[in-house]
Amino acid sequence: MIGLFIALATPKNERKLHEYVSTWTALTKKEGVVPKLYDYWILGRGATSRKPRWSVIRDVLGWVE
Repeated sequence: MIGLFIALATPKNERKLHEYVSTWTALTKKEGVVPKLYDYWILGRGATSRKPRWSVIRDVLGWVE
């Protein structure tokens, strides 16, 4: 996999939040979560098609197909 960069903006004077987000991103990368998320959200691996939800307009009135 090509190198993946993660960037999240935090407010300028929120040092504790910045440290928390930095720690969280480092842990998720270390645990291998990032490649799994990349595969699912970017490459679509493991995604399944769902049947459309029931709709009055489509299922009762037949206005939309």
